Amino acid sequence: VHKIVVDAAHSQVVTIGHDKTIRVWGVPDLQLRATFRVPIADGNEGQLYAAAISPDGTTLAVGGWTGWEWDQSASVYLFDMESGRMVRRISGFPEGIGALAYSPSGQHLAVGLLGSAGLYVLRSADYRMAERDTQYADKIIEIDYDAAGRLAVSSLDGMVRLYDEHAKLRLRKRMQAGNKPASIRFSPDGNRIAVGFYDSPRVSVLSAADLRPAWSSPRDAAPGLANLYSLTWAARGTKLCAGGER
Repeated sequence: VHKIVVDAAHSQVVTIGHDKTIRVWGVPDLQLRATFRVPIADGNEGQLYAAAISPDGTTLAVGGWTGWEWDQSASVYLFDMESGRMVRRISGFPEGIGALAYSPSGQHLAVGLLGSAGLYVLRSADYRMAERDTQYADKIIEIDYDAAGRLAVSSLDGMVRLYDEHAKLRLRKRMQAGNKPASIRFSPDGNRIAVGFYDSPRVSVLSAADLRPAWSSPRDAAPGLANLYSLTWAARGTKLCAGGER
């Protein structure tokens, strides 16, 4: 399993994996409800790295190494969550899809690309490009929106970036606790941003107002681990849960 996403109503869980399938699970029973499939070919074609569910729970967006075999560009596939039918293919991205996120209003779909192709923000009314930022030196790993529509992005170029509710870049900061930011999450109140790393067993917390460092875990906080690349906030924002590899 490469990615797990939950709908806003907490009624469905979607997983995507290296077997090139999308699986929909019920909550709270966690029983498999449906399996969706994307176009595939030999090799990497059809590998899925990113998924996002629209706030109204009706649309699932997925992407990864999708469409490259026949278009020499990547695509985002949109599925109807109820029927499992693919309803649209958004093509023409110059690199594979590394991250996806719908804005809380549902008006935008943010698409983070691999390579160094940057961030695309699409209008969900017609899925045409609203904004684009190509000033990246490496792949985008994760995207997160807060309730106000601000967008935080982590990239392997060492930077964390913050965009306003109109997807305009406002701030960027080079991280110190690690050189390869992976996970990024707004706190539930939107005041803080937590960052995990591929190359460091540490977690950093930044102010969401100006990206100033607020706290970093000590170097010995995760003994025996090489990194802490996956994290999330507890529901009230009083705790951080992080995981990594030995």
